[in-house]
Amino acid sequence: MMGNLTAITADAKLATVSPSAAKSPAAANKAFAGTASAVPSVVVTLSGIAAPGQPPTYGFPPAQTPLWQAPARDPVSAMMGRQYTAGSMQGRFDGLGRALLERFAADGGDFSQSVRLGGVSAASGNGANATTTLTVRTASGKSVVLDMTTEDGSLAVGVHGSAVLDDAERAAVGKLADAFQKALDGAVSTPPRIDLEGLAGFDPAVLSSVDFTARSAEAGHAPTNLVFHADAATHSLTLSGESGSIDMAVDAQATAILGSRTQRAEALAGYLRQFDAAAMRGQGDRNFMAMFKSAFGQLTAPPGVSSSGVVPTAGALSAVQASVLTGLPDFHASIVQTAGAPNPMKPSEKDGFAYSVSQETRVSGNGALDRGVSQNVHSQLSASYHSPLSADSALMLTLDPKSQNYVYTHVEDVADSQTDVAYEMGRLARASITRSASQRTERSRYVMARLVEQTTVPHDASETRDLLDLLRPLDDDGSAPTRQKQAYRDQALAAVHATVGLEADPSVLDRRRAQLTGVIA
Repeated sequence: MMGNLTAITADAKLATVSPSAAKSPAAANKAFAGTASAVPSVVVTLSGIAAPGQPPTYGFPPAQTPLWQAPARDPVSAMMGRQYTAGSMQGRFDGLGRALLERFAADGGDFSQSVRLGGVSAASGNGANATTTLTVRTASGKSVVLDMTTEDGSLAVGVHGSAVLDDAERAAVGKLADAFQKALDGAVSTPPRIDLEGLAGFDPAVLSSVDFTARSAEAGHAPTNLVFHADAATHSLTLSGESGSIDMAVDAQATAILGSRTQRAEALAGYLRQFDAAAMRGQGDRNFMAMFKSAFGQLTAPPGVSSSGVVPTAGALSAVQASVLTGLPDFHASIVQTAGAPNPMKPSEKDGFAYSVSQETRVSGNGALDRGVSQNVHSQLSASYHSPLSADSALMLTLDPKSQNYVYTHVEDVADSQTDVAYEMGRLARASITRSASQRTERSRYVMARLVEQTTVPHDASETRDLLDLLRPLDDDGSAPTRQKQAYRDQALAAVHATVGLEADPSVLDRRRAQLTGVIA
């Protein structure tokens, strides 16, 4: 069977290739010049030899031709061409955010490109789609906006500057390339991860703010929405998805209350222990709490730390004042899990977990000689869950009364820590720490769908320590201390700092109250 082969291009125009031209790739490409792609959307192939007097039969494989917004002649487009049909959002965005931001930083020019499968069919996928935007504003008032969008079989990117950036501004934007890619990789992963510390550490001398948003979804799952903002005053994050929601904001400008690297590490570890304890007591989702902990650590990490581990700032507190504060910036944070109803016989019995924690510091007075500092840390837990009657039995709740053997637990906890320190005419006049914890545990025990026992257990405890007599001798009198005296002073202040912060377990406060009588044991 001899004759011409025909190819249907992406725009449905016909192009004819002679047998001689088909033997030469260069000639074949020239024949398709002016079409949407140099590769045919549908190639006509001989599928069999026709019977005498009958026309030949042909097969039409699915089209896989990429349709481009603009000629694909640059590295970013080449990367898009390799990745736009990847089965996962991570695969489609792999390295692309970094490359796009580095391209803008190199030449400062706008860029826009998109690619999708053309022809009669597109690649089958899992219904995954994502949209992300990075907005960077400079101290001079200019802005750079980067957008990326993907659906199965398509990918579109763009970057635009509101005005021409100078060399320093482009360099500062370019330094965010790796941080942006890490944030992007985390946001579109399954399950999502939070990796925002790099974006929070932008250069404040050149840039004024960074905003990052991402929305991703897969068929059969609730979408994940992430919104992050960082400027000189605040770092904030909201995250919502199938597991629940996370909301937190950190005061980035009150650097005077920040402690040394060691103090901050101790305070962070203390908070993370409290978060774990809350998740255990309220039967919270450990993976979701791990995301909350990761975000908390990243957002409370201060930029611009010196090699000595102390954040340089004007009006910093004295060592004695810093010892009775956590050393972390002020914040509020909350995590709320998506509620469930695992008991079909009693849908009103919800499994839920909600936890919030905050820190607020107030500095008063007219200077170091007459300064007052108060810090309040507060946490609250509200949770409920179903559990089997015993550890070796399984929980399988159905509409059958014989399956209704379980314990339904509801907990309500509140914890507070209040620190007060004050100077009058340069002399330490007040220093105290008060901590309290309250827990309420309600349990309803069911056997064969009948309530057989219901209990409410309250537990409250508090402790107050007056640290004036302990701290006053350690206060800096302006003279240079001996090495031995300085070592003793540092050790004593570290011991004080180790007892600062929340304690949500009343039994721990009971034990401490029995051990302490106004001084550190």
